[in-house]
Amino acid sequence: MGKLTMGGGYSLSQILPSLMNMLLITAIMLLVGYLPFRWGFNKARRLGTLGHM
Repeated sequence: MGKLTMGGGYSLSQILPSLMNMLLITAIMLLVGYLPFRWGFNKARRLGTLGHM
C-alpha cells in the first residue's frame, strides 16, 4: 500500500478499503495473541513457576 501511494499514483482514499481490512486483521490477531499470553502468564504466576525479581 505504501508503494501504491508513494510511487503508484494512488491516493489514500483509493487504498482505504485495503487499509481498513489490514487494520481489522491486525486488531484481531493482537487479541488472539494477547488472550492466550495473559492466560499463560496468570497460570504461571498462580503455580509459582514465573521468575520474580
